[in-house]
Amino acid sequence: MGFPRQVNSSMAIGKPGEKASDNPVSYVVGQCVAGENGCFASRFAWITAGQTKDDIYNPATFANTGTGKPAGLVEALTLQSIIDDINSDNTMIIPAGYGVNIAQDGDYFVVVTAGATVGQKVFANLTDGSIKTASAGATVAGYVETDWTAATGADSAGVIIISNR
Repeated sequence: MGFPRQVNSSMAIGKPGEKASDNPVSYVVGQCVAGENGCFASRFAWITAGQTKDDIYNPATFANTGTGKPAGLVEALTLQSIIDDINSDNTMIIPAGYGVNIAQDGDYFVVVTAGATVGQKVFANLTDGSIKTASAGATVAGYVETDWTAATGADSAGVIIISNR
């Protein structure tokens, strides 16, 4: 994010990648770290390598690209200690090798690439984990349908709450 380049007349409803409620959340079990290109917080991520049932000391690595349903949403909580350049435009990226929380369910603030309507299904971009909403069962090129739905709406691209409860 770096130095602000825009001033809005109203506050955002929340910070992307953070919990939107006090409802219980569950995470991917085990040691989870960002893969070689890092992970962008508030986007979906897929497991790329690592931990298996018999390999408990090998951390699971995650990336914002993959196939099939994503493992979960990258939580922004870990960002508190790794913003190392205030002039950087990529402060939502968790660097490679750093621990990540991958939320499997809960209520989260996220950025959508276009408008959203309450109740629409959430789709994850297969190349960068970004989020779009559409009707359940729709075919959205380059995206995969997730188990999450839009809990709030937006007229255009912006911050909404998604949930899979």
